[in-house]
Amino acid sequence: LRKPVPYPALEGLVSIAHPAPLSMNPFGEWTAIDLQQRILIVGASGSGKSSVQRVLAAPVIVAADADLVVWVLKQGTESQHYEGKADVRITTADQARARLAWYMEQELPRRAKVMQAKRTSTWPTSMEHRDRVVMVDEGAALIRELNDDELGLFFTFLEQARAFGIYLWWATQFPKGTNLPTELRSQMSALVALKMRRQSESRVVFEDLTKEGWTPHRLPGKGWLMLLDDEHQDPEESRA
Repeated sequence: LRKPVPYPALEGLVSIAHPAPLSMNPFGEWTAIDLQQRILIVGASGSGKSSVQRVLAAPVIVAADADLVVWVLKQGTESQHYEGKADVRITTADQARARLAWYMEQELPRRAKVMQAKRTSTWPTSMEHRDRVVMVDEGAALIRELNDDELGLFFTFLEQARAFGIYLWWATQFPKGTNLPTELRSQMSALVALKMRRQSESRVVFEDLTKEGWTPHRLPGKGWLMLLDDEHQDPEESRA
């Protein structure tokens, strides 16, 4: 893995339902991740977090049955890579508040009506009824901007959205209890942990699992990660 490895070509009709290549282990085997889940992406500054986000976002951008929404509260400087690719870019706190209200008051009820009309309790992912990925970068900035009531509404959205084909991906370089509240962390079904600076940060993300080998503060360097979800429950290092 000392030389760059080409990302596998996404050929034919790409669907968000297809697991996507994320990283490669030292044996040259690709690690794939289910995109239809809530994903927490954590890594210190310079760990390769932004690059990993782009690897995750690429199959969503080209999927025939999904759209990508990017929230980066940095006046658009960090989200400009997604211009023309993401369906929506949210770059200010006011836009985030307005978008959150739209989801709760209009979009989730609309999706509920679609499901009721089809007599299904599962969102019918298709080219007509598209999934949506909401990727929040530097989530700590959003936590700071929202007041308690707005945070409560956001956590309610997080709890409900998955049932309607909307998946939140949350990225942060500050894995602290204040930036990763329990209401958020407990809802995440996948954890992508890149290099961290301290053991205490690993504990915030993996809690007691650090005793079982989930120790991203010991990763070799940039791009190296550990993935924990239903399909990956044993600690394995790989590189995106």
